[in-house]
Amino acid sequence: MLKLMHESHMGITKTIKRAKCNLYWPNMAQDIENEIRKCKICEKFQRRNIKEPMKPHKIPGLPFEKIATDILEFGGIDYFSKWLDILMLKRKTSDDVIDEFKRIFDLMINAKSRAEFKRGEDVVLRKEKEWVPAKIEEKLDYPRSYLVKDEDGKVYRRNSVFLRKSVNRPNFRGIDKELEEAGKKGEEQVDDRDQEEVNKEIANQRQEIEVENRGEREKRERKLPSRFKDYKLY
Repeated sequence: MLKLMHESHMGITKTIKRAKCNLYWPNMAQDIENEIRKCKICEKFQRRNIKEPMKPHKIPGLPFEKIATDILEFGGIDYFSKWLDILMLKRKTSDDVIDEFKRIFDLMINAKSRAEFKRGEDVVLRKEKEWVPAKIEEKLDYPRSYLVKDEDGKVYRRNSVFLRKSVNRPNFRGIDKELEEAGKKGEEQVDDRDQEEVNKEIANQRQEIEVENRGEREKRERKLPSRFKDYKLY
């Protein structure tokens, strides 16, 4: 009976609907489905698989790490910055395309990722046109952002583009002497305290000295506009 119902090789749903009009037995729908799945003719001529979702490309982390090209006249786009280059081609030969590629690559930024710096690591800090010795104080939550202390004891917030690793240890001129004197003074005043309290006081004094050395911009004087000179402001 199953073979007779599937003689015209209809699909599972249509065959079950047709059978329900005239027949019934327990698990009839399941038996019909199993019979049709075993049919080699249906298997041979079944429709194509549906298309799968497109896989997105991996987003690059640096400019010109990954580019896309297409021959219109000739074009190339950077996946990271969406920078677009369009150049004219006289011919669509491989030699001409390679020559235009070389022109584009010569203009591309040579970007390389740098290793992260660790707290207490010796570095050199870019100041105007010079690199000066410094030390990493802290890694901030922002990408590639650090607090750096130079030899004068001043603390700066700098991106890693202004930092380089160094094998030379910075010589902190004024701050080491001040910290040493502050430590001695603290030890003399707390002879009867335990060592933990001494260490805490020295650490607080160290922080105060560093804050003083950072300095702040002088606030400019605020003047009222001349149009208000004849008015009394409250």
